[in-house]
Amino acid sequence: MKRTLIISLLTLFVTCFSHFSYSCHLISITETSATDNGNGTYTYTFDVCVGTENTFGFYLSFTGANLLSFPGSVTGPTTGVTIFGSDPPLSGTGDVDYGDWDNALTPVFSDFNQDCFSMTFTFDGPISDATVGGTQIQFLPPTGCAPVTTPTTDCFGPSYVVTINTDDYGAESTWNFVNQATGSIVASGGPYADNATIVANLCLPIDCYDFNMFDSFGDGMCCAYGIGSYSVTDATSTVVASGGSFGFSQTTPIICPVLSIELSDFEVTNDEGNENKVEWTVTSQENNDYFLIERSDDLENWVTVGEVEGAGTTDEELRYEVLDDDYRWVINYYRLSQIDFDATSTVYEPKSIDNSVKSVQMIGRTNYLGQQVDDSYQGLVIEYYSDGTITRTYAN
Repeated sequence: MKRTLIISLLTLFVTCFSHFSYSCHLISITETSATDNGNGTYTYTFDVCVGTENTFGFYLSFTGANLLSFPGSVTGPTTGVTIFGSDPPLSGTGDVDYGDWDNALTPVFSDFNQDCFSMTFTFDGPISDATVGGTQIQFLPPTGCAPVTTPTTDCFGPSYVVTINTDDYGAESTWNFVNQATGSIVASGGPYADNATIVANLCLPIDCYDFNMFDSFGDGMCCAYGIGSYSVTDATSTVVASGGSFGFSQTTPIICPVLSIELSDFEVTNDEGNENKVEWTVTSQENNDYFLIERSDDLENWVTVGEVEGAGTTDEELRYEVLDDDYRWVINYYRLSQIDFDATSTVYEPKSIDNSVKSVQMIGRTNYLGQQVDDSYQGLVIEYYSDGTITRTYAN
């Protein structure tokens, strides 16, 4: 009997431990979208899953930029319990936390289900990773399941990898990327150690560049004093610059990234105080699937106003428009995005329009019988306005 009880307890312990460990494996944070808003801010959306077992809340932390906005609350899909976000976090852990995750006396947010939900955050720059932690604190005190970290999109322009293999005189080797239009240096490296391999990963704004490789002694990197070389590859692993045998310097123009459209203008107007009209003109298109227009009143939270089909590839100048009659009476911002057939997207700088002052117009004029009348009518006149107001006057 005693042996049977001990075996049963051991079986229960192993089962529970395995169940809790498996539950921790269900915790995840997955990036579903990343957008350069065109105004120095970046918006990321994540699917967050907090696993199973009793979870009272969780915390999130991000690397690379400052958090500007976050969801005010989140509701457990199974329990229906709503927990609120706090920045700075109440627990002192992470950048923002939801619920009193380290207090087992609070309501359970996620019970015996894998609860997943979408969350959107805005930052003052790109972030390199996101972390979720603080789950299942009841069963794994004091910190719960181990935090889970996922890498995020942190490059919104062309990326390059610079590989330098130095010769016997690495201190003579330097390089830089120069903006072809402005002449400014946007990235550089060196000098280096002798007979070394150096790899530099770069993310640059979309523009045209020259890559310059220098040797201060004037004998290049190859081959009198060691076998030195350099190469530059782009995001597709295509070599765009390479060499080793040169004098004081070697310059390679980097092919400019091809934009899918040439945008000549983008504007927002309001006629008659009714609809905001978003218009833009493109002089050429390449591999263009569609345009997306979004609206915001805070430059952080965006709603879709409309989508317009692109023209694929064409050199014909085309003008597009989207009408919006669902805006608020505030300063509104409109953002244009262009999406290729391969889902590559370009987001343009938002345009604003001040809708805070209503343009009120008279839309009807009747007598007391409801008959339409003009300015020459004498008697009781009822006037109806576009903002819903009504006035009554006596004309004689």
